[in-house]
Amino acid sequence: MLIVEDEPSIADTLTIALEMDGFATRVVSTGQECLDLLSENPSVFVVLDVGLPDQSGFDVLRSLRASHNVPVLMLTARAEEIDRVLGLELGADDYVTKPFSPREVSSRIKAILRRWNMTSEATSIPSDSRSSAGAVPAVPATSELAGSAMPMPAETDSSKSSEGRYGDFQWNDETKRILYREKSLELSPYEYGTLRLLLQR
Repeated sequence: MLIVEDEPSIADTLTIALEMDGFATRVVSTGQECLDLLSENPSVFVVLDVGLPDQSGFDVLRSLRASHNVPVLMLTARAEEIDRVLGLELGADDYVTKPFSPREVSSRIKAILRRWNMTSEATSIPSDSRSSAGAVPAVPATSELAGSAMPMPAETDSSKSSEGRYGDFQWNDETKRILYREKSLELSPYEYGTLRLLLQR
């Protein structure tokens, strides 16, 4: 279980709760450390904070999804709809806002692992016994998860057009509006710019 969290108190709380439920844990505080570790051990569950010191958790998730199929639970201090929508659209399996109950986080992790188990018969869910502490599901091949694969960006030249699309998102730079599944999102200018940049990458 890889915990990517830069606040020691939160990381410690998660570590204690998850180890009590039989998971072996490792904590890192930056997105780059997370990506480096995943290149060495691609079969690991990731608990990923959005607000990291070196880069956004959304950027980490985008990089992670480009090369790894692993379960991801995201943590954030913000409860805005746009954060939840963006995290899930980029490929997170679930989303929890701070402050949270460690027991709820553990339950959500187990639920995610059950879903992965249904996706692949080779997946194994860690039991409550210490003998299986830290066991994580075998990572299914990309073809097995075709139904949950990330959408590819539309071939839109953003330098020539003020409009674009990525998956279920549509944006218009003239009106400063972003639609998600044809529904307009209520965004501040800063939120529009941030989401627009992430969708364009």
